[in-house]
Amino acid sequence: MRVWTSPYASTRVRVFINAITTRNTLGYYNNNITDNNVFLKMFHCPRVAYVAVVILVTQIILIGPHITPFLQNKRANKISAPVTQTKIGDVEARGSDGGSIPTAVTKAAISSTAGASSSSLALFPSTAPQTARRPPLTAVCISDTHGLYQEPGLIKVPEGDLLLFPGDVEVGTAAEGRAFSQWLEGLPVRGPRVLTWGNMDTATPGLKDPVPGATILVNTIQEVSGYRIFASPFTPRFAGAYQLDLDPDSSFEYWSRLLPPNADVDIILTHGPPFGVADKTGGQNRGDIGLLKAVQALQKAPLLWVCGHIHEQYGEHRLAHPRAPGGSILLVNSAVFYVQRPGHQQSAQPRAVALPEPHLLPRQLSE
Repeated sequence: MRVWTSPYASTRVRVFINAITTRNTLGYYNNNITDNNVFLKMFHCPRVAYVAVVILVTQIILIGPHITPFLQNKRANKISAPVTQTKIGDVEARGSDGGSIPTAVTKAAISSTAGASSSSLALFPSTAPQTARRPPLTAVCISDTHGLYQEPGLIKVPEGDLLLFPGDVEVGTAAEGRAFSQWLEGLPVRGPRVLTWGNMDTATPGLKDPVPGATILVNTIQEVSGYRIFASPFTPRFAGAYQLDLDPDSSFEYWSRLLPPNADVDIILTHGPPFGVADKTGGQNRGDIGLLKAVQALQKAPLLWVCGHIHEQYGEHRLAHPRAPGGSILLVNSAVFYVQRPGHQQSAQPRAVALPEPHLLPRQLSE
């Protein structure tokens, strides 16, 4: 049967079309169309070209729905398994063995758009293509060594990027200071060692360079590794050095001069704790109420507070702050003095806190 004719088409084109649509012309097609240019000659006719395009488009429409899932499955097979990430803004506290401490994991005040608070580490799987990302920066918190650093293997310090040491080194001579400095340098911490003193560091004021190589801060705010750190050795009247004998109002005035409401502080490093948090010993709260009020009056909540002094209160605590996401910040009592006592060898070890990178932190503009 003839399915198509045109006065503009060559004989070979008509024979080719008839050959592919009728069986009885197959022999004629084989005998008459022998050269290799039949397909080029065929498309000299606009109608034939149009028919070819229509056939091609039709095939795409028909097989497209079957090809798309196939391609999607091939692509999915190339994507790796979901990657677990630590959400920026979460602060993770870990023991010296590297294991997470559930009660120590908090939502940190790092962004005005931070979400609701969380009592557990916010981990989330992502199926999006992953790019190389640096691990969180880690602050290692340790204090109140009281000479115990000289006992090999007793204090197990985790790896980190920044060392925070809020006092009670008990360095009495320049030689002891050099020995302690050598111990600090041997720790698996890649970045600076930031220290303030404690009430038992009675000899340090008279030493010219008590701990060589360390960054020692006393009642000042200084940027270290991108973090703005406030540090002070002073505590309410207890025993030893760096004592404050002030009533609550005078104490608040004292600390407010050092930490005015518009102060831009990421980390607080004080030897003593605030009143009511990590400060109970002998059934009494020995923290500083003026310091507590001054910190709570800050317009920008600190990211982390590290203290020591009250040995039995070592560990992670929560401190209420009206401008922190979830209403509280992480406070770490980093005292390790109890590590020598039975039952405390593991729990009283230094703490490691994962911090957001400094460039992600908001900055408080002074008025």
